[in-house]
Amino acid sequence: MASKFDYNKAGDVYARTFYSGSTISLVSLMPLLSTHQGVQLFMCIYGLVVFLESPKPLRQERTLYIAISWVIFVLSTLPAALDALFAFRMLYESKTGQEAFAIVGVLESEWPRILSLSSVSVTTFVGDGLLLYRAYVIWKDKWWLIILPTLAYLGSVAMGIRVLLPQSVPTIRVTASVWTFLTVSMNIMVTSLISFRLIQMRRSLARLMPTRNLSEYNYSGVLSILTDSALPLTVFGLGYAISLVVDAGLTNESTKRWQIVNIVFATLYYSFTVR
Repeated sequence: MASKFDYNKAGDVYARTFYSGSTISLVSLMPLLSTHQGVQLFMCIYGLVVFLESPKPLRQERTLYIAISWVIFVLSTLPAALDALFAFRMLYESKTGQEAFAIVGVLESEWPRILSLSSVSVTTFVGDGLLLYRAYVIWKDKWWLIILPTLAYLGSVAMGIRVLLPQSVPTIRVTASVWTFLTVSMNIMVTSLISFRLIQMRRSLARLMPTRNLSEYNYSGVLSILTDSALPLTVFGLGYAISLVVDAGLTNESTKRWQIVNIVFATLYYSFTVR
């Protein structure tokens, strides 16, 4: 016979896992990242310095890029700070796990939480949009190849907006899962298209210039960056999407396992969406 469900234990696990996730998100903003991903703040400042030192004609072409890089940095930093505030209030204002659940219900409708979720959504939209644009640039001659990724992107934008609207817990879990699946699918398709094009270009150059050393064209480095960026996003994204639709069960142990798995995949997935 299944034991009686204990909201205090479930709320306690939720509070601790959410706080751990917020801490990881803050740490991910520090200079502990791989060399080719870099540190967002450093890259933004370095890009701005190079931009200011460039001649005026070149600045016009780079203005949008600099603006978008800072927008992504600000929007990706806000959720980490706001979620830390969310976790602090949840832990500080509750004495039991059941009270933590009740406080979460109140905090979810307040502006800091709404701003945090909106920032995550916009960051994802902008980052995926830039990735899709890169694919379009190198596949202009065969633009129809990006129709399917574009449809997946538009679907992800629609589902991302839907996540922000009020809805029941079971519904929002399904909506967030579909949104994640669409985002991951688009990233897989676009990364594959870009990688294939780069390999194709390298082979073409090798045939045209058989005696030329092509090592100066660092295609392998670019492919490595693309693969290393897409692989964690795919793995953690799929794990997060699946965990959202998996039944958490009605026992304390099953709920505890689901909460831990869900928050781990969610934290890692959203950390890689801004890289």
